[in-house]
Amino acid sequence: SDNAPQAPRYQPDRVDLLAALGLAILALAAYIRTLAPDLLYGDSAEFQCLAYTFGVTHSTGYPTYLFLARLVGFIPLGSPAYRVSLFSAMCAATSVGGVYLLGRSFTRSRTGPALGAMALGISYTFWSQAIIAEVYTPGAAFFIAVLLMLLLWNGTGEARYLFASGVLGGLSLGVHMSVLLLAPAAGLFLLLRRRRGGATWRPALLGALTGVA
Repeated sequence: SDNAPQAPRYQPDRVDLLAALGLAILALAAYIRTLAPDLLYGDSAEFQCLAYTFGVTHSTGYPTYLFLARLVGFIPLGSPAYRVSLFSAMCAATSVGGVYLLGRSFTRSRTGPALGAMALGISYTFWSQAIIAEVYTPGAAFFIAVLLMLLLWNGTGEARYLFASGVLGGLSLGVHMSVLLLAPAAGLFLLLRRRRGGATWRPALLGALTGVA
């Protein structure tokens, strides 16, 4: 109905983008300072080795994660094992900046979203996963990116953002299957927007199929 709450129509301005970048850089500096220096153990060691050799890990294989970690492996810093852990730090820092942008989409304040992003960045569990070779901070980065693309589409009406959200959602299944939990909420969001005459499923579905492929 006309009295129903409206989804935020958000487009980040230059100040928001610079603030998100600054928060991400600060977080990355902290994570690099405490990053695991070399080969780890358990799943982390498996990821470090197989990202370098392009092997196949335990279920579900994590192909997107391994491919992106291998790309980061070309950065000439430390050992190959260190670079895979660095990928986790980069994704964690990206998530911190993304959380700021998500917060800004729901409030006019910049202080609240910045504090929320920093609270996430320095939280014990999040930080512990940001400094080792693991799939959780890359999964968080994809999760946040999908949400941002949906909000950008809602704010601009441009189908490219809807397509991008589908691509990122499809690719995320090769990072961690937990991102699939976002699908019902995203589908409901599109359904509600369609009822108000503004949504189309085609870009989202095409993007999702592209990402999965």
